[in-house]
Amino acid sequence: IVVEVSQMVVVNVEVGPTPFLSVETAQGVKVDRLFAAAPVPVDTFEILTQEQLYPPPEPPIEPPLLPSWAWAMIGGFFAWVIVITPAYYLYFRRKYYSKTRYIVKKKHQLLFVHKVVADAPNSVIRMVAKSTD
Repeated sequence: IVVEVSQMVVVNVEVGPTPFLSVETAQGVKVDRLFAAAPVPVDTFEILTQEQLYPPPEPPIEPPLLPSWAWAMIGGFFAWVIVITPAYYLYFRRKYYSKTRYIVKKKHQLLFVHKVVADAPNSVIRMVAKSTD
């Protein structure tokens, strides 16, 4: 059984003014000499800018608009308004009043009859009086 293992070794080599080389010496270094100094043979290389090699740090995460307990309170309020309140008015009260006996309130009935009779035109009163005879 032959097993091929592919390994990739990344070596960062920074070329530029260093505390150990002068600018003229650093610019005179040949690429072949750099690759020959690497501990393993170099197959490919990439040229990276300073920003690509050292990307800026990620900005900090913004704090949330409201803490989670406040979102829970808002959600509970809307659940109350959307679910509980209509259920109370449309279901529980209706169920309660469907089981109670309706009692006719006769307190204002005589006042109503007197008002209707007083406001009725004379022709209607005569017609009702003739039909009851």
